[in-house]
Amino acid sequence: MRILFPFVTALALAASSATAHGPAAWIQNGQYRNLSGTHEQCCGPHDCAAFAARDVQVRPDGYMIRPLSMLIPTDQAQFSEDQNYWLCRKPDGSMRCFFIPNVGA
Repeated sequence: MRILFPFVTALALAASSATAHGPAAWIQNGQYRNLSGTHEQCCGPHDCAAFAARDVQVRPDGYMIRPLSMLIPTDQAQFSEDQNYWLCRKPDGSMRCFFIPNVGA
């Protein structure tokens, strides 16, 4: 039993870290990466937030996230798996990844 305890503990920790993301778990579980030259993973446990459609203005030059006054270039947008807008940010507040609803899906 002592041999199994570390293994079971490791599994429990892995499961809790995967579910710590809540509604954004699909981003982390899908191992999405940003579309810039760095190709870093989109998120850690608390890096992503959903935005309502009313908070995002679609413009010719990209997507304006109104509450943040942040413009995301069109070529940096990826399709969301859950039909919501999602922004994943770095600790300094800059964009890591941005997801848009896939209205054709």
